[in-house]
Amino acid sequence: MTGISITTFGDLIRYRHILTGYCRPCGTSRVFDAASRPAGENFVGRTFRCRDCRSVMELSLTPPAWERRE
Repeated sequence: MTGISITTFGDLIRYRHILTGYCRPCGTSRVFDAASRPAGENFVGRTFRCRDCRSVMELSLTPPAWERRE
């Protein structure tokens, strides 16, 4: 079994992962809508800023919830 590479917003959709940003200074949390971004746009290495205070957000990548397969 090989690993997957998730570097673009299209990859987030394909593998059903969720990208979330957290702003430590103001405590704001935001889920990024991957469907609203170009599929080939890379999010790795980019800086995302808080909409409220413009501080740099900490990113986390969440895998899809476990699904029971019949």
